[in-house]
Amino acid sequence: MREIAYRVPIALLLNGEYEKSTEQYSPNYVKIGDMRISRAYIMGVVIDRYDNETNQYTGLTIDDGTGKILAKLFGEDVKFARGIQIGDLVRVIGKIRENERGRYLICEIVKKIEDKGWQELWKLEVIDKYSRQIESMKNTNEQEEVKETDNEGGKKEKDEIDNLDINIEEIDV
Repeated sequence: MREIAYRVPIALLLNGEYEKSTEQYSPNYVKIGDMRISRAYIMGVVIDRYDNETNQYTGLTIDDGTGKILAKLFGEDVKFARGIQIGDLVRVIGKIRENERGRYLICEIVKKIEDKGWQELWKLEVIDKYSRQIESMKNTNEQEEVKETDNEGGKKEKDEIDNLDINIEEIDV
């Protein structure tokens, strides 16, 4: 039986508790409140794309305004990403996975959305629905970052970290 694909903001997928299943036919999932999400339905803008030389792998970085996640396609599934470019609005359904580099989705469906009105509807139906949980997770993560900084020797205040000037140089490739 196929698991439900929950419509959720990317921030919840990235910050929820990841559980790796120990049972053979039981999927891995992210625990968010009472929900156990093994398949996610997200919508966002493609901000990066990578295709390997053999066309056996495509990686799309998707941003929904709450976070960014890599959506991976392998083998024959790469064809689903044809015609999708950086800047396109897409919907993705995929299985949640995690490795040493972070969380990502193994795509089952990737579809370009032409009508930008869907993005506004997504914001109203999904992002706004989970806005309190997202804020709570952000606050918890900020507190943990400050604690980690405090524990690593020199005590730095959060305001000092936020006010650092960082110069970024443009590089022509």
